[in-house]
Amino acid sequence: MRSAYEFLKFSWLLEDEEANFQPWDGDVDRHPYPMPPEVGEASFSKIELALGMTLFRTTRRFTPAALGQLIHIGHVEGAFPGESLMVQTVVGGQIIHHEKYPTAELIFRPGIDLFRLADRLSVDPVVDGSADVVMTALTISRTVLGHLVGHDIAERTLDALELTPAPRIKVRSMPPHVSAHLHNAIPHDLNGASRRLLCQARALEYLTALIEHLGTNVAAFPPASLSRKQAQTLHQQLTSMHGKLPTLEELAVQFNVSARSLNNAFKAEYGQPIHAFITEHRLAEAHKAIESSEIPLKTLAQRLGYIHTNHFLAAFRRKFGYPPGSLRKRQTREP
Repeated sequence: MRSAYEFLKFSWLLEDEEANFQPWDGDVDRHPYPMPPEVGEASFSKIELALGMTLFRTTRRFTPAALGQLIHIGHVEGAFPGESLMVQTVVGGQIIHHEKYPTAELIFRPGIDLFRLADRLSVDPVVDGSADVVMTALTISRTVLGHLVGHDIAERTLDALELTPAPRIKVRSMPPHVSAHLHNAIPHDLNGASRRLLCQARALEYLTALIEHLGTNVAAFPPASLSRKQAQTLHQQLTSMHGKLPTLEELAVQFNVSARSLNNAFKAEYGQPIHAFITEHRLAEAHKAIESSEIPLKTLAQRLGYIHTNHFLAAFRRKFGYPPGSLRKRQTREP
């Protein structure tokens, strides 16, 4: 199978410093790239896998002088053999991407991964110097992904990641048990063929875990009866919960199903997606509380999970057509 990329060009932070890689260069192990010594040090690794996948890893370690600074790394250009999926996940701090193709400004960090479907790459990465950062990326062409997991599953996976039509880039919350396969994909205690085989196995484990998490493998969908029971359990949990709600991805991890499967099961049972249902339910409860009590609006907003009271006031007005304060005034005027 063809390599996952045709070329990569790194134009580093320091002037006149470039690195160019082609597939025939083979593996690259901890190749240093320049950073000002007062800021820190960095290295780059690349592993070519037999099934047409490529693993990349960048390790950036910062000095105390870099604390609180945004470190501009440089510019990265690349070309893929047709549309390719690239997944990037980090351990440590956070990375900001100024994407040129397609244009986007994105931040990813531990628990939030970056997904790209495109035929080329053009990005200016910026790193938060407050913490050391290790970024691992897996690149695989759309065609090879279809060969490995099946065309239908591959396309459902790309759709679930909201990457179609290409080119498209998204950041997405991802549970640790999925991303961990990439974090651990490149071992440091092995060399030669055994190292490459282990990298390949872990890359395949990651793809399997991602597909199972998204629910894009038909066999991974739970039986209808189980889906209904999960939806009812979740309904009871949500309607009795106060304060900030867990994310859909966190709920999916709790119920051991994909986020899409859980949301679809809930919608089938209650007629609305999870977020829409709980928003309407909480606003209805707020309406009742304002009518029947003197609870301060700020306290009520916090109980409903709104970080800012103004967000609650705006949501209430959109739902009922008038602000909560006018409802309370109307109540005090009634005999």
